[in-house]
Amino acid sequence: MDDNTVKKRWQQSPEQVQGAWPLGTYHSHPQRYDARLQVIKLYYQGRHKLSISRLLQVSRPTVDLWLRRFEAELFTGLEDKSRTPHAPPRKGWFPLMVEVYHLQRRYPDAGRFRLWSLRDRDDISVRTVGWIRTLNKQVYDDIPYVARHRRKQPARPHPYKASHPHPYWFIDGRQMAFALDGVTWWSIILLDGYSRTILAGPSPPSKPVGVP
Repeated sequence: MDDNTVKKRWQQSPEQVQGAWPLGTYHSHPQRYDARLQVIKLYYQGRHKLSISRLLQVSRPTVDLWLRRFEAELFTGLEDKSRTPHAPPRKGWFPLMVEVYHLQRRYPDAGRFRLWSLRDRDDISVRTVGWIRTLNKQVYDDIPYVARHRRKQPARPHPYKASHPHPYWFIDGRQMAFALDGVTWWSIILLDGYSRTILAGPSPPSKPVGVP
């Protein structure tokens, strides 16, 4: 049978109407376990994840989630689990707050990094110490507050204010921290004194190449 015969018989055959999906959508299942099991069945029957997402009207990340749970825990992973955290309660928070509190009273002008370094332990981060430091200021009223009064300096004229183009030039020269073929190089930069613009910058060797 060639392709023309197949095409002719196909056109002469009665039309087949696509019926409704007998299994329903993902959210129409009364039990969540049955809906998740349907995702697993369709995937292992050969359907793609995007096809399952459109067929069951569920998001693609949800399909990925239940496939990962099934691969890791089989059918047990499809059951509902408690969202209660399994980690034990942190019993060291109050002693830690008291410890930081005493440091704040002893060093009232210290910041979070200074308080973290005074503990001489790295079991908590600097950010955590800063959070506890802010919390202690709201809880304890006897923590001294040190105001930093900074006297405003009067405005002074620019020491190298330009009266014409490039009136002041500066040369910055320093030895580089590497050597090429045993020769140490220098970096010499010519700067404008007012705008700090680099006008020139050669890199000569400390001695001519080839000279012993």
